[in-house]
Amino acid sequence: MTRIRAPLGLIGFLTLVGAIETGVQRYRLRLEPTVVSGYRFASEAVRETSECEVLCFGDSLVKFGVYPRALVGRDHRAYNLACPAARPPWTSILFQRALDAGARPSAVVVDFKPTLAQTDPLLDAGELSEVLTAGEILDLAVTARDPVGLARIGVHKLLPSFHARDGLRALASSTIGRRPRRRGHELIPLWRRNWEENLGAWVVDKNPDAGRPARFADETIANALGPWECHPLNAASIRRFLETASRAGIPVYWLVPPILPRLQAERDRRGDDARFSTFVRSIAADYTDLVVVDGRRSGYPASVFIDGSHLDFEGAHTFTVELAAILRAHRRLNSLPRLVTLPPFRSRIPTEALAARRRATE
Repeated sequence: MTRIRAPLGLIGFLTLVGAIETGVQRYRLRLEPTVVSGYRFASEAVRETSECEVLCFGDSLVKFGVYPRALVGRDHRAYNLACPAARPPWTSILFQRALDAGARPSAVVVDFKPTLAQTDPLLDAGELSEVLTAGEILDLAVTARDPVGLARIGVHKLLPSFHARDGLRALASSTIGRRPRRRGHELIPLWRRNWEENLGAWVVDKNPDAGRPARFADETIANALGPWECHPLNAASIRRFLETASRAGIPVYWLVPPILPRLQAERDRRGDDARFSTFVRSIAADYTDLVVVDGRRSGYPASVFIDGSHLDFEGAHTFTVELAAILRAHRRLNSLPRLVTLPPFRSRIPTEALAARRRATE
């Protein structure tokens, strides 16, 4: 009689893998990409939105650029659920989660940054695996018709070490080679306090180097991507977001925020801005309760940006005050043109308050 030997090597290997993955999962907050912290924060914050009149979604342009306290009056509430580096699928999923949690806003503000809409959202498999449920992952894969993308997200979800490999590599380099370790995870508590204090918005001080010749990452990325075209999965997700709002009877304000003047000039020269405008118009034509708010030609100076795309507290406060006026006009008139252009830039922060803020940060 032949004896069946237990595969002790395989059992030992699987035990070792399980122990490693359990350890990585335990310390995942110290190892995961810091952008995931924004996804986690928004996932938790949807529980606070049931009484909000205005909800803000999108990526870092809204995260940095729209201040809820300046957006609505004292008798109303707003919350900023935008996430840095968020692509349209996550924005659409987060909106549905907010509605499922009981949110019934009278208006929704959203943006879809052109460079993020241009790239494959399933490249963010690691980030998505941290925040999506199994049902959301499957639904996303069906929409994308991409079994490879589904498998990629699944691997990240099942094997935390695969997702945390960059953090593990940095930890090993700092331990073995005595190289300074990136400490992004140590800033997460500071960021979260900022977001909590500002109802989800990210308020930042001025960058004295914003108008200088050095190129920002936003400019380098735009040049590397080639002619602008929306990725099909992103386009489908944008439509899903708008259809969700339409079914719920919620007006949507699609923001196209201002960016650094020289970056805007480069996008104009390359024809990317014209392609993006054509895409926005083609989408907007199908939704009667959608208003496009365009700030690209409003003359926001380099001095109110912290980099190529993101507004500092002066620029963001001004942008939000102008947006609030548009929302009030819509409520008063119950009608707005389908395309609204922001007025020319004029700082909405009193001079003495701006000077005091500068002194406090010097």
